[in-house]
Amino acid sequence: MKKIVLLLCAMLAFSLTAEEVGKEEINVEKRLAELQAERTKTQKTLIQHRRKAIRADKYAAKLAREILTLNQQLSEYLDTKQDIKKLNQDLAKIDRQIKELKQIQAEQNKKANAKK
Repeated sequence: MKKIVLLLCAMLAFSLTAEEVGKEEINVEKRLAELQAERTKTQKTLIQHRRKAIRADKYAAKLAREILTLNQQLSEYLDTKQDIKKLNQDLAKIDRQIKELKQIQAEQNKKANAKK
């Protein structure tokens, strides 16, 4: 008897939870958009605070300069590697193709708008 009561309680709890989840799903897209907007806003604020800190704090400014220098050195060193050089060339080729296609698309849109 106790097992049946426990089973019924568990089923009731599950059904109540399922109803709440169903209600929440209605607003998922709206809430997701709100959270993404909030994240973007918070991220921009964080960047601004970090910039202020780097400008105001001499040690932070020194570290930032050192990091930039090391990052540039690492990039230059890695760019000497044959496989990375090839990948960079591939990316540049893809970027050129994208740029060309965007220009063609813009021209086609211009012609389509001119016909209207």
